[in-house]
Amino acid sequence: FIDGRSYQNNGGTPGALRYNDEISTSTGFAFAQADYELPANFLLTVAASYNRLRYRIARVSGAFSNPAGYGRDFRPVVSPRVALLREFSSGLSAYASISTGFSPPTAEEIRTSDGRLNGDLQAERGTSYEVGARGNFFADRLLYEVSAFDLELRETIVSSTTDQGVVVFRNTGSTHQRGLEAALSGWMWCQSPPTSALYQDGTQKMPRPEKSGLRAWASYAYNDFRFGSYP
Repeated sequence: FIDGRSYQNNGGTPGALRYNDEISTSTGFAFAQADYELPANFLLTVAASYNRLRYRIARVSGAFSNPAGYGRDFRPVVSPRVALLREFSSGLSAYASISTGFSPPTAEEIRTSDGRLNGDLQAERGTSYEVGARGNFFADRLLYEVSAFDLELRETIVSSTTDQGVVVFRNTGSTHQRGLEAALSGWMWCQSPPTSALYQDGTQKMPRPEKSGLRAWASYAYNDFRFGSYP
């Protein structure tokens, strides 16, 4: 629960109260996942989530007052995910996954900057495809991970500004969000101490880290996000 208040802007100093909203957001989800070990070192993951979201906005005072308030219950959405991983060796594994999801508009997108309530916005929906590999070289001294993804988004929420300078949001077309991510880490210097030791009274100490020393990381991300259609 939050108070959403908007004031006149007098050269950077808050002026008179324009409008005041009491905003209640209720959200909940349930998630389940099952993993199956298949022949030939394959691992299959099947998962799904059930999502609910509700907005309640009460205009306490100000422009475009609506004593009855505004309510929005988004249709429940089930978002499945399927992934398959293959371990070729202790130093190499590859995976592929397909998942779906949705992203509802935020309360700030429903409440425009001039105080109106936009009840036409729909949730963004998309399907994500991802493939990748991870592994290591030189007895775990060099670790790597690389992945490529493609998120196909529908009902994309975009912003625009009216002639009066009011920022409004609407669902417009679709987008292709594709990219590549890679990460590399390695031990520049390390030593492997014993994994456990004894106190003087004979009791065992907490296990020590498998490795200690100096480690370095590097990562790279490439994003190519474009509109597929923009009516």
